Amino acid sequence: MGELRRRARGTAWCRPGLSNRPLRMLWWVQEVREEQVFDCVLLPVSFRERDTKLKEMIAFLAHLGTNRVVLLHVSAGVVTAATEAKLQELAAKLADAGGPRIDSRARSGSPAFEITTIAGEEAVDFIYIPWKRKSWIQRTLVGSTTRDVIRLSELPVLVSKHTRSGGAGRRFRVLYPTSFSDTDRYVVPYLATRGLAADELILLTVRDRAPDPTADNREHRARVANLERLAHEVQENYKAVTELELIGNPRRDIPRVARRRDVDFLILGKSDRTDALAAMMGSVAEEVANSAPCSVFIVGRPYLPQGGAS
Repeated sequence: MGELRRRARGTAWCRPGLSNRPLRMLWWVQEVREEQVFDCVLLPVSFRERDTKLKEMIAFLAHLGTNRVVLLHVSAGVVTAATEAKLQELAAKLADAGGPRIDSRARSGSPAFEITTIAGEEAVDFIYIPWKRKSWIQRTLVGSTTRDVIRLSELPVLVSKHTRSGGAGRRFRVLYPTSFSDTDRYVVPYLATRGLAADELILLTVRDRAPDPTADNREHRARVANLERLAHEVQENYKAVTELELIGNPRRDIPRVARRRDVDFLILGKSDRTDALAAMMGSVAEEVANSAPCSVFIVGRPYLPQGGAS
């Protein structure tokens, strides 16, 4: 397994094999950089979360520039007055002078369905879910609300694990794994927003080894060129940009790089695959959200900024 580092240069990004047809995005990146794409968030709670964990999550939202938080509790049965009172008490406990405004909603029904429905009703920008550890057997037989929300939501989903945001002498690192597919069109603008400004951005591409040395060298050169051009698009938002090319398996190597590089925030594009194999195996985004050591932000195709590429 090889690892590659290069300094960024160039003016655009393109897909492997299409280096003579760059897809220029600088105008779009600049436009989205001026928007507040993390302004409003839906935060589902089950009342089993620790107060310290929720307060860490709220503090991280302040780092992203969030101004409004909608706390949501979904009950299996009828929503009682006691449930609503408990939710309002939690909202008051999390509210902090100078922090985001916190509202609360209580609903009954299926958690994943209600989460995605309320997200649309409240016009939030993304969904923020506290991660709960489950074994592979539990996820397969019992299911996972986080996995279901990732599949159902047309909005970005942030799965919260560790919520460090730099400071106290430590570096804040962001990792973006890419295969240079269409997902770059709607993920890259987030990398350019002020809320994700960081000490280091790590751009990672993981690929299979080509069948012969000539084809492998051609693929390698195309990946290096795309990494350099992609770095140029977002380099103003980061003190340093590191580019890595690995030969391996994305499901295994993305979490491994996040762990070895002490990454704080991982951003992924969600695949549009809806075939039977994808339904059975799950997407790379779902698997990485479960196995990564840091918080994972998953962006889906339908959530393109207004006027963005189609």
